[in-house]
Amino acid sequence: MRPIRQMIRDTAHAIVVRMDSSVYGETAFPYGGVTDTTAASVTEYDKSVSLFQRTISDSELHETFERNPLASVIVSDVAEDTFTRGFTVHKIDYNSSTGEYEEKKDKSFNTKVQLLHEHSLKREVLKSYKLARLFGYSLLLLGYDDGLDLSLPPNPGAEIKFVQAISKRWIEEIEYDKNSQGEVYLPIRIKRYKIRAGSAATKFIHPQRVIHIENPGINSMMTGVSAILPCYDDLLVLKHVTWGAGQTMWRSGNQLVSVIAPPRADPAQIALIDGALKNLNAQSAITLPYGAIMNAYAPSGLNPEPYAKIPLNNIAAATRIPISILIGSQAGALSASLTDQRDYAGTLASIQTNVLTPILTKLFKKFMHTGQLESTAFKIEWASTLTMSEAERTLSEYRQALTKRINNQTDAEAAQASEERSVNGYTGAYPQVKESEYTSTQSTLNNMQTNDPGTGATYTTVQAVV
Repeated sequence: MRPIRQMIRDTAHAIVVRMDSSVYGETAFPYGGVTDTTAASVTEYDKSVSLFQRTISDSELHETFERNPLASVIVSDVAEDTFTRGFTVHKIDYNSSTGEYEEKKDKSFNTKVQLLHEHSLKREVLKSYKLARLFGYSLLLLGYDDGLDLSLPPNPGAEIKFVQAISKRWIEEIEYDKNSQGEVYLPIRIKRYKIRAGSAATKFIHPQRVIHIENPGINSMMTGVSAILPCYDDLLVLKHVTWGAGQTMWRSGNQLVSVIAPPRADPAQIALIDGALKNLNAQSAITLPYGAIMNAYAPSGLNPEPYAKIPLNNIAAATRIPISILIGSQAGALSASLTDQRDYAGTLASIQTNVLTPILTKLFKKFMHTGQLESTAFKIEWASTLTMSEAERTLSEYRQALTKRINNQTDAEAAQASEERSVNGYTGAYPQVKESEYTSTQSTLNNMQTNDPGTGATYTTVQAVV
């Protein structure tokens, strides 16, 4: 057993080691630092000591997406879920007699669009939208069969042979239409995209050759915002909560063994006991002198779950994805509740309406301009993304049937009451009082009314028969 002085000395040494700056960045609670202080986007705030890293590079976003499971769900799974149930394209015709646009059921037109999307567009459109959710925006390159350089506008008569997703990381700069003073024209118009050196042989791309896909933000320059950026700090906090729990389990998983030396033990015996307690494993066997007392103390640690829920709730709020959807059903638990599924379906419906519908509309119009699709007005209708378990579906159908039965019964009673009123002169279904009886009763009440000569108030005398 080590003397008290040695234990205090070792403990102090351990504290000094843990507070050393070289170790602090590896084992403590690193929130992240500026990776490149020479970059033009790095501010003085970034270079100073701050709680969270302010500037997040595209490389860090990409690494987070690849190594953080929740980031992958936010970016990739949401994008895939929006396309899972598909959509229908309806032709819209103008009715000159009514002056309104009306939906025209044309299955052949929808079939042509679906075949085009399924065989030529779906994979790259989905990939491009994933890139936009990760980096803020991306490009969907339209491969016109015109033989012209990509920096030039496409030939209107050329067909589109392929589409290809282009990541923001390939784009060095978006050049806008500006005047001689360098001021942009309003509304914002993109002049061309400058490709980063070493990414592709093409140096510039004309905006008419791409569909600009943006994950909407508040930026006016059409650069969007990453879907994981609002919850990036909480993703990092949650990562280190998990890391800390693992470190605690590794360091404090075994019990702390201590030995009280026998009375009058000499320093040599204490040294032997101290040596026997080193490098213990599952096959260790210790023989101690008579009178020695061995104790084992179970370590105590905090439950990390309550602390993990805080950043997890923030992530769910920032992404509008319920926690049961975000992390999946836990072992032994029921599937996500119908309420959570409805909330998530609402999130997907918002993306479909506000983001994907304009993108697909522009894309299909490009194929109409080239003559590859019939030129017509149309609208895109998305199938519901709400999914229910068999039990929930059965319960929903039962409630719908019960509601329909009640409505039918109410309609039948109302129809019967209306018929009786028209035939027998009833004033209503309940109470069933004939008009002659109502008139007689009203006359009797009027005859029973008296006036108070003092106040002028009118009183009705009612005689109760017991």
